[in-house]
Amino acid sequence: MDLITGAGIVTKGALYGAGQALGHQCVKRHINDFEQVVNDPQQVWDDGWQKDYEAGGISSWGQEEEIETA
Repeated sequence: MDLITGAGIVTKGALYGAGQALGHQCVKRHINDFEQVVNDPQQVWDDGWQKDYEAGGISSWGQEEEIETA
């Protein structure tokens, strides 16, 4: 087991324990986000970029769009 995987398991366990103790949905949601980052960090990056692009914050060239003021 490499260091990153080991750290991920420990952190996931801590988050899971906190989520169970508190019963907060937000903690459970963060556990899912963390699992996704550990399992496929490139896909998480791509998904984030796609969401920003769809929101109009990034042009098709990956640059921030300038807002024209007239």
